[in-house]
Amino acid sequence: MPRDRRLYMTFPIDFWQHPKVAPLSDSAFRTFVEMNGYSRMQDLDGRIPASYARRMWKSKAVRELLDCHAERPLLVEDGGDIVIRDYAEHQQTRADIEAVRKRNADNGRAGGLAKAKRAASESLSKSPSQPLAESELENYQDLNTRPNSRSSPVEDDSSLSPTVAAVVAVTAECGLRVHPLAAASVVEFIESRRGRNRPPVKVPTKYYPDAIRQSWPEVEKFIHEKGLAS
Repeated sequence: MPRDRRLYMTFPIDFWQHPKVAPLSDSAFRTFVEMNGYSRMQDLDGRIPASYARRMWKSKAVRELLDCHAERPLLVEDGGDIVIRDYAEHQQTRADIEAVRKRNADNGRAGGLAKAKRAASESLSKSPSQPLAESELENYQDLNTRPNSRSSPVEDDSSLSPTVAAVVAVTAECGLRVHPLAAASVVEFIESRRGRNRPPVKVPTKYYPDAIRQSWPEVEKFIHEKGLAS
């Protein structure tokens, strides 16, 4: 089954029994739950504009939440906002969401580069049942970067082979930065679209950039799906 991608808010399982929550009226209880949900949907980190809160929910219910405890009520007023106390302890904040996004992006990028490196190695060591023509093999060998370029910046074109530099440059021109190690995967994708009985590419530094430009929507989708963008 596909993963449920709806947003969620969280409360302790005994939330309804908490000394500040149990005495609440049904209206105040519902208001507090809805305020948490609204804040999560809008990424407000528990700070809801007071003018909006009083339009959206009954003033009596909001006041009950503001007055439910002498020192630590469920809601507090802060300038023009009504703030859900301890919101970050129970709900995802914008910082939490950005941290998850960054971690996922980093993991995807690392996985994409690992796949690209394997693809580059496999393309140079195809089994005897699938031999490469001599001129085609030279084209693939041209995709290797120099030994010290594994972690070198993309901008240092002098450290890249001509074909790799051309692929990196044209994808950047189209709006995506591709790591040199991913260039072989991009070329493999272009090659897969040419069919089985394709003739060898004579000028790879011209052919692949032209093919990428002409098929950019498909190439862009492939790069994103494989996590090859850097």
